[in-house]
Amino acid sequence: MLSVKNLSVDINGTHIIKDVSFEVKKGEVVLILGPNGAGKTTLLKAVAGLITCEGEVKWSEGVKIGFVPQKLDFQQNIPMTVEELFSIVHGIKNKKEIEKYLSFSRASHLQSRQLKELSGGELQRILIAFVMAENPNVLLFDEPMAGIDIGGEETIYQHLQHIVKEHGLTVLMVSHDLSVVFRIADKVICLNKTIQCIGAPKEIKDTMLEDLYGGDVALYPHAGHDH
Repeated sequence: MLSVKNLSVDINGTHIIKDVSFEVKKGEVVLILGPNGAGKTTLLKAVAGLITCEGEVKWSEGVKIGFVPQKLDFQQNIPMTVEELFSIVHGIKNKKEIEKYLSFSRASHLQSRQLKELSGGELQRILIAFVMAENPNVLLFDEPMAGIDIGGEETIYQHLQHIVKEHGLTVLMVSHDLSVVFRIADKVICLNKTIQCIGAPKEIKDTMLEDLYGGDVALYPHAGHDH
């Protein structure tokens, strides 16, 4: 689905990411891990074609990318309902069609709500539905849990798993949340300007994570729970 070779991004002479190479298969969920300033968001924007980069980024023919940023880029306090947002931006005026897209993230009950009344978790679910209205077959998520409480995170992860499974999507996700590794990821990319490690979650050793984050970090899968 995606082939990245020797990808580098320089800003004002500073290497943000350098010589990054990896592949993503159709239907894979790939998690990009790394400390602050590691270049995770930059990598996501580079493969999406949103910023200038060196190297090769090659998507399979027919790919349609949906990019889900950390937050909606608008003033939340403006008087607008969720369905009005869909109507204005996507031109979708049919309420049943809007409800269909909202159902992808189980947010149909929010259709008539004012945007300014929504919690962080509810807004994130709207954002996912908003991107799904573009009918993508690839989703790029940039820190989907940023600013959301633990209960909200659990709900969003459940929605993501549901969407990926039901629609056979390929996913690249940036996250600081190590618990998501064993839960939904097929592949992990450990990034700190360059790739430090890459592989299936079970192949990522504690020592690799300690080197990546510079401290005592470990993953413990047990009894259906991940830490």
